[in-house]
Amino acid sequence: MEALAGVQVILGDIHSAMENSGRFINITNLLIPISGQGAFEDSKRTSLSFFVEGDLKRWIDANKKATGFSLSISHFEGKWSLEYEHGWGGQDVGWDPVVSFNSVYESPRDLIPDLTAAALKLQSMALEFLSSHDVPSGRN
Repeated sequence: MEALAGVQVILGDIHSAMENSGRFINITNLLIPISGQGAFEDSKRTSLSFFVEGDLKRWIDANKKATGFSLSISHFEGKWSLEYEHGWGGQDVGWDPVVSFNSVYESPRDLIPDLTAAALKLQSMALEFLSSHDVPSGRN
């Protein structure tokens, strides 16, 4: 539980960095638990997703109106996975990942040591993105 709380703190820091940049409105920080049965397989999928997304105040591309950062832990067919990504949100694309990393583990015990490191890598990606010129500055 301590590692999960640490992830939430790191995503809160990403949220603050987005606010402090002055380029975003409607910044959302979510923790989404999901559990469900697959439509074509007889396996149950369970996941826990941490997500921060913000709408750009000004945008020049309808498919880059928002940007977000996510980290997910999933259990499916006896395997555990840890995924983190940065992407764009937009009118036609919905969610379009720009950078995505995924690792598979045999048990949650194997995954937990990498959880904080993954969150810190996500934070580093967010800070690099926010300091770069990749954030559109045109008018909508």
